[in-house]
Amino acid sequence: MTMTYRLEPGLYSDVLFTQMLYFNIDLAEKLENFINPKKRAADMRFFRDCLTRFTPPADELCPFFEVADNRSFSFSVLYGHMIATQEFSLDAVKACLPDAQTMVQKVRAFYLPTEAYGELTELTAIKNAINTLPSSPLVKFHMLAMMIDPQPYYDALFASLTRCEAEMEAYYKANRAQLEAAKKSIKPADIAGYMEKCHGIAGGEATRDMTFSVMLVGKNAVRYVAGTHPIIILGSEYTARMAMLISEAIQPDIVKIGKALSEEKRVTILQLLLVEQEITAQQLLRRLDLSMTATHYHLEMLMQAGMLLARNEGRTIYYSLNREFFDRAPIVFDKFNSKEHFEV
Repeated sequence: MTMTYRLEPGLYSDVLFTQMLYFNIDLAEKLENFINPKKRAADMRFFRDCLTRFTPPADELCPFFEVADNRSFSFSVLYGHMIATQEFSLDAVKACLPDAQTMVQKVRAFYLPTEAYGELTELTAIKNAINTLPSSPLVKFHMLAMMIDPQPYYDALFASLTRCEAEMEAYYKANRAQLEAAKKSIKPADIAGYMEKCHGIAGGEATRDMTFSVMLVGKNAVRYVAGTHPIIILGSEYTARMAMLISEAIQPDIVKIGKALSEEKRVTILQLLLVEQEITAQQLLRRLDLSMTATHYHLEMLMQAGMLLARNEGRTIYYSLNREFFDRAPIVFDKFNSKEHFEV
C-alpha cells in the first residue's frame, strides 16, 4: 500500500472553493458537501470568516462558481481538467480555457448541453434557453453578456484565480502547523473503509498507489476521484463527513434515487449495464450520442446515488451496477408499504 501526499490537489481545491463560497454563502444547502451537519452553524461562521481573508471575486464571475443542482463549472470543468491531466496549477486552467472563445463554448456546453437544448446559434434562442435554467438572475444576466463579449470575463476569471492562488499559498504557509497535523491524522484504515463502503473497492486495492491531499478551508471535504492515479482529498476535519457518507452508503437515499432516475438517459445507462455488465464512458457516449461532459454528469449522478461501481484498468475506468445497492434499495421503500406509518 502506497499513500503519497501532494500539496497541490488540496490547495487548488481550496482556491476554487473560496471563490465558490462567495457566491453561495447565503444558501448553506449548496455547500452541504463541505459542512458537518452537527456543526453547521460553526462551519458557516468559519466560512464567513474565511471570506474576509481572501479578496472576493468580481460579481460577473458568478457563472463559473455558483452551485446549481449540486454542480459548479469551477469543479466540474476546471478542477475536472486538473484531475484528468494530473496537473494542479493555473497553467492547467489555461490549457483548459486557452482563449475567451473556448471559455464561452465550455460554459455553454456546461449550462446548455446539446442533448437538452439542441444546437443554439441565434442570440434570441440562447437567451430563451438561459432563462429556463435553475440559476440565479445574476448568472443568467452574465451568461448572456459573456456570449456577446467574452474577453472581459476571461480576463477577470484569470485575474481572480491568480490573486486567490497567491493568497491561498500565503494562507497555507501561515497555517503550516495545522496542515502538518491534518496530514498526520489521516488514517489509511479510514480511507480503506470508506473506499469499500462507498465505492465498492475492497481490501488492499482501496489505498494502493493512491495520492492524498488536504484542504484547509474546505475542512470537512471528502472528495475521491477514480482514474489511473486515484486521488482522495480530505478536509482537515474529514472524519465526521466520512462517517456520514459511509452511513448513507449503507442505506440508499430515497431523494438521490429519485434524482438519479428522473432522467431517461440515466435509466438507459442502467438498462445497458444489465446487458453489458461493464461499460466505459467512451462506450456510453457513442451508444447514447452524448457529449463527454453529459456522459460524466450522468455517471456522476448514478455514482452519487450509489447505483454504480467503478474500477480502474490501466487508464480506463469501467462502470458496473452496484448489486449491493439494489439489494438494499427495497428496504427504503418498505416503510411506505407499512400501514402503521400512516395511522394518526
